[in-house]
Amino acid sequence: AFEINLFDVANLKQSKPPLDRVDFDMPRFRWDADSPSFTYEKIDRGHQRFRLIRVAADSAAVSTLIDEKTETFLWTSHTEGRGVPLITWLKDANQCLYATERSGWRHLELHDGTTGALLHQVTSGEYVIRGIEFIDESQKQIWFRASGRVAGEDPYFIHDYRVNFDGSGLTQLTAGNGTHTVQFSPDRKYLIDTWSRVDAAPVHELRRTADGEKIATLETADIHELLDA
Repeated sequence: AFEINLFDVANLKQSKPPLDRVDFDMPRFRWDADSPSFTYEKIDRGHQRFRLIRVAADSAAVSTLIDEKTETFLWTSHTEGRGVPLITWLKDANQCLYATERSGWRHLELHDGTTGALLHQVTSGEYVIRGIEFIDESQKQIWFRASGRVAGEDPYFIHDYRVNFDGSGLTQLTAGNGTHTVQFSPDRKYLIDTWSRVDAAPVHELRRTADGEKIATLETADIHELLDA
């Protein structure tokens, strides 16, 4: 277990903020760029509670920015390999994206980085965020991957989307009954969408990212050649 202590090196003083022990995983610290404060993520043993906690190093004052609890289970482990960090800090603003499961589905919220106040519910609905591809802070947009949103498809099939920070302008960038992977052009105006499923050979399409419209089918794999190989 870890106990968080503060040390004033110049004055040879030690102080201990009123914090619970970190008895599961190692605390992940992030110092503020413009204040003597830091935040860290606390995952309770059993994966039923997640907190984002702020500590003022000069006063040892503590505040909880985000606190999510459940009677069942929060997906707090292995998110590093899933492309959806629990907390994603923006570079140009004191704000963070939080991957929440409060609704029963994994979605993104935008929070104030100082107070923890919810600024915007970015995504919502009966589907699951599967990965954050890109955050465009200048345009205030998030490019992400999700599954379960397209009616009539296997809910595990993954599609790409774009949405504004305030939750408006949700745009589906891929289409086709299968799982999709994309390659963006350097200016992100176009993408190559490759999609397939277990009973359908890969299809490669060129699409426009402004609205997801297909420009051309580049190639469709020959299923017989794949089977013969």
